[in-house]
Amino acid sequence: MTRAKTMTDNQYHDLRFSDWIRERCPDSATGWTCSDVDYILHQYKTKQLVVLEVKRWRHGPSRGQVQTAQRHILRILDNCMRLGMRELYKDYTYHGVWLVQFDRTWFDDGLCWFTYDKRVDAVPVTEDDLLKILSTFDRVALQKNN
Repeated sequence: MTRAKTMTDNQYHDLRFSDWIRERCPDSATGWTCSDVDYILHQYKTKQLVVLEVKRWRHGPSRGQVQTAQRHILRILDNCMRLGMRELYKDYTYHGVWLVQFDRTWFDDGLCWFTYDKRVDAVPVTEDDLLKILSTFDRVALQKNN
């Protein structure tokens, strides 16, 4: 199977642009904030959509948490997506904002945690578990296993 190149292949350019924004755009003290969205997962045949945020260093200084400004932006995005999908794409299922947190950086150097709802505690997942969830949008099977 041949896979198309993804935007993550251009990480150098993404980081360069991120640095440019931080250096040149207004400071957050002015009320201006900026946040990236890590992934939008779209299954166009079954018409399903998820916003996926990935954090590393779950137990580090930021504890792998979504920081206040980004949390606010993601909440706005999530609400707009929910309303927009109901009004404009009634045949789609929007699953919301999901969060993947690595204890450190990857599956091989610590645990990986998954949550699909801020009101639900994150649960540890294996690489295979996460692949199944992201590939099928099926988080219910995970709940039954834990």
